[in-house]
Amino acid sequence: MPRQGRTSALLARMRRLIRHLRGKAGRGGAPATVGPFPLERFDNILIMPNRRGIALGQFLPEAGPVWPKFAKRKDLRFRRDSRVMDRRPRKLSVRAERLDEVLLWGGTIVPQFGHIISETVPRLFASAMARPDLRIALVAPDATWPEGAPKYLASVLSWLGIDEDRLVYITKPTRVRALLAMPQPEVLDGPAPPDAYLAMYEENARRQGLTADPRATVFVTRGSVVGTGRGIITGESYLAERLAAQGVDILDAGAVPLAQQLGTYAGAKTLIIVEGSAQLGRQLLGRIDQNIHVLQRRPDFHLAEQTLGARCRSLSFIDCIAQFVVPERNGVGQLHLGIAYLDPGTLLAAFLGMGIDLREGWSDAGYDAAKRQDTARWWLAYRRLSIATDMAGTATKLFNALVDMAMVNGPAPATPEDAMDAMDKLAVEWLAEKDVNDA
Repeated sequence: MPRQGRTSALLARMRRLIRHLRGKAGRGGAPATVGPFPLERFDNILIMPNRRGIALGQFLPEAGPVWPKFAKRKDLRFRRDSRVMDRRPRKLSVRAERLDEVLLWGGTIVPQFGHIISETVPRLFASAMARPDLRIALVAPDATWPEGAPKYLASVLSWLGIDEDRLVYITKPTRVRALLAMPQPEVLDGPAPPDAYLAMYEENARRQGLTADPRATVFVTRGSVVGTGRGIITGESYLAERLAAQGVDILDAGAVPLAQQLGTYAGAKTLIIVEGSAQLGRQLLGRIDQNIHVLQRRPDFHLAEQTLGARCRSLSFIDCIAQFVVPERNGVGQLHLGIAYLDPGTLLAAFLGMGIDLREGWSDAGYDAAKRQDTARWWLAYRRLSIATDMAGTATKLFNALVDMAMVNGPAPATPEDAMDAMDKLAVEWLAEKDVNDA
């Protein structure tokens, strides 16, 4: 081949190599390990805001980075257990803002404490620790953020050592110069996280100067949730009262500062936690030599079993549910709003198995009264929820469950509308019981 031909061929090969490398950079290129987790670079990438609002019962986000070859990048997308939960974001007609900055990808925020801890914090924390020199992009639930962010978020960020100024909330289409991203190091209802990840939380506790509050047994309640219309176990206040009489420490995690909650968690030899956000809050700590028992409020549901089990000596789930009423929204069951009724015999036997004998001083009448109060407060709060679209159907199911448990006399109302009226009257009647007893 003539010299000129060889030179032309060499130049062509170099151009192809340059195009290949540029394309690879745009797609992310080979992962670069920073700390224990890989960060992958994506140049000139578009991040889309959340358009529809995010509700727990219908969480299917169409937001976040428009990853190249989106369908194949399941490793970077939003996951829960073994499922990919998001969809490819649709581009909006508005022009994207440009941000000439290299950012970390922090994830899409689900605006609820437990889900922030279990689904936003893992990627946010690991990324922030890997590259403390970079700001972090987060898709906000709506355009009110950061002003509309819940107050507890500041406590979580402070605990993790992440300055709020590092956060870039995406509320409009935004194209950034580059985005560094890693998979979720820990996935809600997924496999146990790696040891290196848990070690980060243990080091963070030391860095924050966490003081463990030594306790033998702590019962963590959802007492502050009862009047919100969210999922509850009825009669929980009476159970807490009887446990306290047996020398068990009681903690309402939603009513104390985060640092106090974590200090109590860290010092307990045994934690008995009512299933929910307080249970997921334990994920802000690493491995501790303690036993954890989760009192279920949803049947056949072991929330965060692997991720929590990796952090303690032993983990068990206690299912004493006799009735579980699940509200619906557009025909879809809203398990997180469900109201549970426990079987007292099974409940007492379960605690006896933990070495706590609640039979002395236990009153079925007192327990039933507490269940009536909680049912009334839950129903009235649920009626006020904007997502409570099938109130008549929920009233029917709830009233029928109360009949089955002999908490009310039948017969069941003839129509769903009658069931709503019946539940409204019951709620007023049952709340009046407490006023009479308090008088």
